[in-house]
Amino acid sequence: MIPSGGHVVVAVSGGLDSMVLMHALSQLRGSLDFCLVVGHVDHGLRGEASTQDAAFVRSAAENLELPCYCRTLVDTDFLPFRGLGGEGAARAVRRRALQEISDEAGARRIALAHTIEDRAETLLFNLTRGAGGRGFTAMPASHLPFIRPLLGIHRTAVLAYARERGILWREDSSNADISISRNRIRHRVLPELRHINPRADEAICRAAKSLGDLSEAAEALALDWVSARISVPDTSTIVLDLRGVGELPESAQRLALRASIQRARGSLLGITATHVEAVRTLVECGRAHGTCSLPELTVRLSQGTLRFHRDAPGPVVFAPMAIDLGATEIPELGVRVHLEIATGENGRSAAAGREDVRTHALDADALTLPLQLRTRRPGDRFRPLGLDEPMKLKSFLINERVPFFDRDCVPLLCNEDRIICVAGIRISDTVKITEKTTRVLHIRVEESAC
Repeated sequence: MIPSGGHVVVAVSGGLDSMVLMHALSQLRGSLDFCLVVGHVDHGLRGEASTQDAAFVRSAAENLELPCYCRTLVDTDFLPFRGLGGEGAARAVRRRALQEISDEAGARRIALAHTIEDRAETLLFNLTRGAGGRGFTAMPASHLPFIRPLLGIHRTAVLAYARERGILWREDSSNADISISRNRIRHRVLPELRHINPRADEAICRAAKSLGDLSEAAEALALDWVSARISVPDTSTIVLDLRGVGELPESAQRLALRASIQRARGSLLGITATHVEAVRTLVECGRAHGTCSLPELTVRLSQGTLRFHRDAPGPVVFAPMAIDLGATEIPELGVRVHLEIATGENGRSAAAGREDVRTHALDADALTLPLQLRTRRPGDRFRPLGLDEPMKLKSFLINERVPFFDRDCVPLLCNEDRIICVAGIRISDTVKITEKTTRVLHIRVEESAC
């Protein structure tokens, strides 16, 4: 866990656990041959108490003749992590600050003072948030550069160690605030579970480890499956065969798509089950093309493949445009639209033979050219083929299982601002072909080569 001859940063908040870890590592540094450095991160959230915590840690480090590095956080430090929630952002910022201290000190390890109880609290917290298998692998003993030397020790043993050696520590009054999720678990939930099993903390950790092992094995197999089936045309895109994904059971699809996202982005930070499900919906939607936008990634369905594009562009900015007969490229939406008119009985017969998810046939006499192509707007309504009344376009797209991240990119063909075709999905009942139809407008939507 600690390499001989290296430097170790011990993260010290001033609380009981971190003060004991600092003293214990200080005692061991000679026999294990490593250099110890103290790192303290001041969140600046407790006013004068935060300043006193920092002074307390500096003094304790000085008494042990240990170098001490302090970092005081400011509001802008939290901006990159604002999507992780209050506790998640604080944890991410604290870790980044400790890594900066580690780099400055030339350390190869960062020691954190988590105990068995901390691990049980984290696992229960993850469970209440609906975390998947990765949530059960939270807080491993070693995930370099972070190590947790106290992870197999109960807090009661840590307290006894401090009292026997006269180690002082500071109490954070916020630890008693049960409006904070982890504190409620610590003070309310775990004590109740200990009435059922006095060693509930250890039992929770054992069960979590078993589930975590299964999750890690499944993810490793999924990565292997994906790696064997992708092509890498460049450094920012991977391509996965859609047919292979579609043949998998739903649970395996999720694992494979999650592994694909990880392979394309380099990490799963910021990726939730909702994002994975959006991609799976794209796989199952039955359309020939579509786009799904994820954090830092765009997934595009095209020609029987899923293309995962890293460094995704921002939201599509698309100005409405007029389209007439012939082919029109729409690079902003990644499609090409073909319009052509056939007449008489032959037109109706051709329409019956060509209708699919990419081709639509409309009564050309029920509309006027050119058509307008745009994307959705608030309040849009649409009367799908087969319905007597219009409905909200939003409801229609939900019913058609269009992924949330894709709805702003669906091409809409309009005639006098009336939606007559949701391209690649369905036409309006107002322009359907009847026995009286003499001219048929064929609309074909293809993935653009641009």
